[in-house]
Amino acid sequence: MQSFLVNVPNGRTRNNGDLIRALNFASERISGMELQGDRIRVDTDADGEEELELIRDKVLGMIAKHGESACLDDQIAVQFHGPAAFTPYSAIYESGLVADYGNGIYALKQEAVQVLAFLDRVFMGWALELGAEEMSFPALLPVSVLEKTGYLRMSPQYTVMCCQPSEDMDELMKLHRAVQRGQTLPHLKDPDYALSPSACFHCYMDLEDKELDKPSVYTFRQQVARSEGRLNWGGYGRMRNYQVREIVFVGDGDFVLNSRNRIMKKAEQLASQLGLSGRLSVTFDPFIIPSLQKYKKIQLEEQSKYELQLDTAPHQSLAVASFNLHGSAFIDPFRIRVRQCEQPFTGCVGFGLERWVLALLAQFGCNLREWPFDILK
Repeated sequence: MQSFLVNVPNGRTRNNGDLIRALNFASERISGMELQGDRIRVDTDADGEEELELIRDKVLGMIAKHGESACLDDQIAVQFHGPAAFTPYSAIYESGLVADYGNGIYALKQEAVQVLAFLDRVFMGWALELGAEEMSFPALLPVSVLEKTGYLRMSPQYTVMCCQPSEDMDELMKLHRAVQRGQTLPHLKDPDYALSPSACFHCYMDLEDKELDKPSVYTFRQQVARSEGRLNWGGYGRMRNYQVREIVFVGDGDFVLNSRNRIMKKAEQLASQLGLSGRLSVTFDPFIIPSLQKYKKIQLEEQSKYELQLDTAPHQSLAVASFNLHGSAFIDPFRIRVRQCEQPFTGCVGFGLERWVLALLAQFGCNLREWPFDILK
């Protein structure tokens, strides 16, 4: 193993994490990364000094291009104060309520499943109060649709493609051995589908080339999958695949803004009523593409993205909900229209269901009958 140290811009990063997670994508030869004071230690499997220097140059180049955005911070809108102590993650896993299989694969069991179902009913109820139409979509999303959303340009690192074997008997007979040898790709076709990285994308696919009679709200429970990067699965609740209760708004600017804010207010009230520890913050997406760093500051200035972040340990939290305004980013490529609306917009709210459960367990413990509220009624 060969390592080197680099300086952190202005001596810090947002939450000491986003920049490091982005830098992990600099090279497949990076084997580890750790924040050490105002510097980052980068461990590599570089084959000699020449390759090590190439990796160092890529890391330094990414840091330089991230520039000011590496030091942007969330803007806390509301702070919640809850339990003073937290349940250790090890105790949560030992309880049998949560299984962590590694590399971002989690399962909920027993009463934790009931908690997830309860929360989903609450969030769906909020959408129905706004007159939402219920929908249901598969996990698979056509790659052509994913490309149309702009996601492959804005956040390609999260993409999970689905490839199928070649429709050739000779190739099919080789597949088993190829998997064992780690040489699968030559026997697979280019992907036509991906696992959706954002819950709202299927809705825009459904609305493509349609004219809505009026501003509308849609809700559905969606499977979402994201590749966080092979070195980024260590944190509690960092999931490769999870479920989202999604609420999508389509209409004029006032309709979308007011709808988002109504749901956000309900989430704020719920967090307060349950006595949760966390915060509602104006934030931004973790773009890693150097040329897109300017959009982080724009999102903060326009307050187009809020997150509800619940604490799970001292100085650690999970983003359990996201409240977003998209402008015309999806209206234009999908040619969505709304009658008597000159310029329609979209927005969405997503509640990460498993993350809510993990946060509640961390704050209130694994004996649900000792929680300060009865969630199992």
